[in-house]
Order: sequence, then structure tokens, then C-alpha cells
Amino acid sequence: MASQSTTYAYAFGDASVTTVQAITSVGFAFTDAQLKKADYAFISIDGTTARFTTDGTVPTASVGHYVPNGASFEVRGQQNIEKLQFVATTGTAYVAITLESFNPN
Repeated sequence: MASQSTTYAYAFGDASVTTVQAITSVGFAFTDAQLKKADYAFISIDGTTARFTTDGTVPTASVGHYVPNGASFEVRGQQNIEKLQFVATTGTAYVAITLESFNPN
């Protein structure tokens, strides 16, 4: 039987995204220390569809993982989280992110 790990939420950020916005941007207001601690990110998109990348590639209306309006998803791994970038495909997407860690401290 696989063991189940508990994550601990410790930071929340949200931003209105129209043009490309990285998780490190001031819109999300995460500190470097918060991003370095992140093992897991829970993300929701509202307002319009969006695209995201986790490898440093700049997303466009046709490049990146497609996320429909109203969808939620997770990203695991500190390096993937630090490189998150988002773009709305049309209009404005409201992106909410909760960072979580396996370490409660």
C-alpha cells in the first residue's frame, strides 16, 4: 500500500492575467523563499481560458498547456513551480495559486 503524504498550505497569491505573467512577478506577490519551499501548487483559472508552461517557455494563445475557464489543476515539483508562466488566450484570466509543502515548517 502506498503511503499518503500530507501537504501544508502556506502561501496564496492571485493575479489578473492578460499578457504573459510569471509566478515570480509582483502580481502574485510570492517571495523567493516561498517559491523555494514549494513542493506543490494548486491553481485555478476563472474568467477565460488560459495557457501555462512549466519549463521557462513563454506561453502564447497557441503554445502551452490549455486550461479551460473554471478549471483547477496542480503542479508538482519546486523547479516546475518556479518556472510557471501564464497567459490568457482572450480577455482576462484570474489565476489563483496556493503553494504547499510537505514540510510544515
